Amino acid sequence: MSSKLHRKTELGLWLELNGLEKDWLLQKTGLPLSIIMRVLYDESFKPSGSIKRKVYSVVKNKDSTVKLSDFWVE
Repeated sequence: MSSKLHRKTELGLWLELNGLEKDWLLQKTGLPLSIIMRVLYDESFKPSGSIKRKVYSVVKNKDSTVKLSDFWVE
């Protein structure tokens, strides 16, 4: 496994701090596992707008204080 997968993105850190796992995000968003892994562990991954919207919608329902900019720089 590459060292890149050991580092977490801001979204991955948020999930961990909130006691959630990737399976929670996978189930709630309906996105493929490969995409979930990239948004959680690949800091160089630039998700499309539709992926951002799906993820952000799920996260916002869990924590109304989060902003899109907490996870991705526009």
